[in-house]
Amino acid sequence: MSTSAPPSSVRPAGGFGPILRALRYLRRYRLEALGALLSLLLVSVANLAAPQMIRIAIDEGLARGERRPVLMAVGGLVAIA
Repeated sequence: MSTSAPPSSVRPAGGFGPILRALRYLRRYRLEALGALLSLLLVSVANLAAPQMIRIAIDEGLARGERRPVLMAVGGLVAIA
């Protein structure tokens, strides 16, 4: 087993090179890439909002015996689905 240093021609992994190459490739597809990014952001927001809707339904609706917060939370869940 050798413990010598790697040859100088071998570049270490990482850095911004692969990212910059990918961004140069995406230049042609700006609108599609922007649409994909916006879609990912919307899905992330929906995934974060769903548990909050359930929390509202339980804490403000079921625990207090009120129907309106439960219906609003269910409507919100249907809207984000």
